[in-house]
Amino acid sequence: MTTEFEGNAPASDPDIRDFQTQGGINLPNDYLQFLKKTNGGSGFIGSNYIEMWPLDKLAQYNRGYGADRYTPQLLMFGSNGGGEAFAFDRRTTDWPVVIIPFTPLDIREAKIVSKSFGSFLQLLADRDLTEIL
Repeated sequence: MTTEFEGNAPASDPDIRDFQTQGGINLPNDYLQFLKKTNGGSGFIGSNYIEMWPLDKLAQYNRGYGADRYTPQLLMFGSNGGGEAFAFDRRTTDWPVVIIPFTPLDIREAKIVSKSFGSFLQLLADRDLTEIL
């Protein structure tokens, strides 16, 4: 990550366990490792601006944007700050990262960005997402 990304304090193991238990989901391992280093944050990774939501806001923001109603197969975890969310696509076991507009929040509008969270971070560091989407 570049030094322009301002990360939050790490998520605790109990907070991670509680989130997964309450949500009935197992987050991808590479995302869990990220949360243990920085529990969300915002800024630039490479030339891409990103807001990654802290663990304690994920459920609230997903409800607030209507993801639980309109795209229950996704778990949004952040935004590009420009009207699009980044989310895990939970329809497959590997949970690829997708980008989806907040309006309309429709699964048919989701575009796969990366096969995993780790490769998503690498992609942000290496390329301008506007060139590949």
